[in-house]
Amino acid sequence: MRTNVRVTRVVERHTTVYRAQYRPVVQNRYTEVSRTYYPRYHDAYRPWYHYGFRGGFYYPVTPVYEIQESFYNPIVFWLYADSYDETYYSTWYGSSFYQYRELQTPFQRPGVFFPTETLRELAFGVSALSIGQQIAFRAGIAGLADKLEWKLREGLFGASVYLGRNDIVVSHYEMLNDAIVLEGFVTTNARQFAFKALLDLNDSNRNLVFVPASYDGTITEQQLLDLRELNERIVYYGGFVETDDDVVTQPPVIVTEPPVVVTQPPVIVTEPPVIVTQPPVVITEPPVVVVTQPPVVITQPPVVVVRPQPPVVVVTPRRGRRGD
Repeated sequence: MRTNVRVTRVVERHTTVYRAQYRPVVQNRYTEVSRTYYPRYHDAYRPWYHYGFRGGFYYPVTPVYEIQESFYNPIVFWLYADSYDETYYSTWYGSSFYQYRELQTPFQRPGVFFPTETLRELAFGVSALSIGQQIAFRAGIAGLADKLEWKLREGLFGASVYLGRNDIVVSHYEMLNDAIVLEGFVTTNARQFAFKALLDLNDSNRNLVFVPASYDGTITEQQLLDLRELNERIVYYGGFVETDDDVVTQPPVIVTEPPVVVTQPPVIVTEPPVIVTQPPVVITEPPVVVVTQPPVVITQPPVVVVRPQPPVVVVTPRRGRRGD
C-alpha cells in the first residue's frame, strides 16, 4: 500500500485534512475526558459490578492524537477519513472489493469514535480477519452508533440524542470466538453513559448493546434482563464475565481459613506431652545397656589373665624331675 503512488496521494490528502481540522478537537476532548469525565463517573457504576457490568470508565483511556499516521490500515481509514475513496479500497482489497458490495459502503459517521489506542489496536486486528468478518465488523461498528442513540433516547425518555465526532469512546475490547466485546462510554446532552456491546463477526443482526441510561441512575428490572442476555452470549462465545461475586466472595474464604489453621496448633501442642513421655523410656534404656555391659567386659579380663598362668603348671613338673 505504501509503495502505491495513487494510494499514497489519497492518504496524504486525508492526512492533511485530519491534522488541520480534527486533531485539535481530539486534544480538547481528551482534556475533558481526563479532568471531568473520569473523576465524575469512574466510581458511579460500582453498583453494576455485581451484575457483570464495569463500563468504559473502569478502564483507562489513551488517546491517539496522530491517528492519521495509521491511515494505511483500511479499518482505521474507514473509521476516520472524512470522505470515501474508491481508489484506496480497491487497491487494498483487490478483486474482493468488487466481489463484496459491502466493501464499497462508506462509514456514515467518520470520526464519531474518539481515537484511542484500544480502538486502533482492534482495527489492526480486524483488518487481518477474513473479508466476511471484516464486513460483519463494519456493519456492527456502524450499527453500534445507531443503537447507542436509540438506547439513550429510550432511557432518557425521548430526549433528543445525536452522536457527533468523538462522542463514542472505546476503552476496552476482547476478541472472542467469532465475536468482539466492546466497552466504553458515550457523551450526549453534556452527560456521559457507560456501555457494553457484543459484535457478532458472522451475523451483525445478532449484535447486542447495553447502556444503562437514566436520569436518576436507578437499576431497573428490564436493564438487568438485557444485561443478563448480553453476558450469557459473551460466555457462549468463550468470554468471561467478571462480577463482584468473583472478588467479594473470596476474601471470606481466605479469612475463615486462618481460624482453622489457628485451631490446629493446640492439637500440635497437645502432642508434645506424648512425645515428652517417650524420651524417659528411651533414657532409661541406655543405663541398662551401658551399665550392665561394662561389668561383664571388666570381669572377663581377670579370667583371661588368670588362665594363662602356666607358671603353676610348669613349675610342678620340674620339681618332679629333680626328685627323680
